[in-house]
Amino acid sequence: MKTPHSDHPCHPAFAAGFVALCLLVSAVGVLAQEGGASAALDAAKKKATENADLLRMAQDRFNAELRTPATSTPQVPAKPTAPQQAKLAVPQPPATPVATAQESTAPAALPRASLIPEPTAKPAPPTVPTASPDQTTLATAGGIPAPKPPVAKYMPQSAPTNKGMQVTSQRSVMDDKAHMVVFSGDVVVNDTTFHMECDKLEIHLYADGEEPPAKEGSESSSVKKAIATGGMVVIERLNEKGEKEIAKSTMAVFDGPSGDTILSGGPPILQQGGTTIEMLEPSGKIFLSEDGKNRTEGRVTINMAKGPGTGKGNGLSNLNNITGKR
Repeated sequence: MKTPHSDHPCHPAFAAGFVALCLLVSAVGVLAQEGGASAALDAAKKKATENADLLRMAQDRFNAELRTPATSTPQVPAKPTAPQQAKLAVPQPPATPVATAQESTAPAALPRASLIPEPTAKPAPPTVPTASPDQTTLATAGGIPAPKPPVAKYMPQSAPTNKGMQVTSQRSVMDDKAHMVVFSGDVVVNDTTFHMECDKLEIHLYADGEEPPAKEGSESSSVKKAIATGGMVVIERLNEKGEKEIAKSTMAVFDGPSGDTILSGGPPILQQGGTTIEMLEPSGKIFLSEDGKNRTEGRVTINMAKGPGTGKGNGLSNLNNITGKR
């Protein structure tokens, strides 16, 4: 039996007193209800007092036992026997662990991830590079082919043998209705036997259905007229003898049907070999013909280089280049 407020077992005397007290109280109640004699009531009270004293003494004793700590008897180790003492006196070598057959043959525990084989990628089929003949010949020592030579996207066409006339300028205007082309700004004209520099060049062409007049011994030109102007018009050409002629003026007019070039303004100057023709009047003109027979209009000064001797080709005979006489 345990008390409501303690885990320790109740003392026997305390339990007996508690039971007697309960019985006494119940008996007193019964006697009181039945109206018993006072003597019986006094005896019951006396008995209850004695039981209460016994109960108090038992409780005091029980409390005293709870305050006294329990002592435990120390255990004495047993004395070793003679064989055990002899075995302890001799030093024993350290025991060598012996693995069992199952332990030696059992594989080490592997992680779960290593038990599953990893997927392996299949090797790609070998590719054989297709090399052109040029790459094969240009292969490097390491076996790596050299880059393919660049190929032009637009292949230049072979230049014609006869380039014709080429005109270069800063600006150009083409008027189809007027059948005219105008070049301006540092104009340069190049031909096989002709070179000209000017500030402005107007080229008048034949209209559709209009045919240029035919020339004997030469092809007719598609240019009806060409007018070159500027602060200085410079013309260089080769005559029929292969000699170089240089002309300077402020205006040069080319006539397509005749093939003549008329120099004016400046006044004009013409240098032909060792001869120089210089016009003295602003209105003077120099006419350059295709056959090399040049002529002038206006007062002119002709400077002729002195020859090495008095034979043929010296002196007044040089005038043939100017007058066209042979």
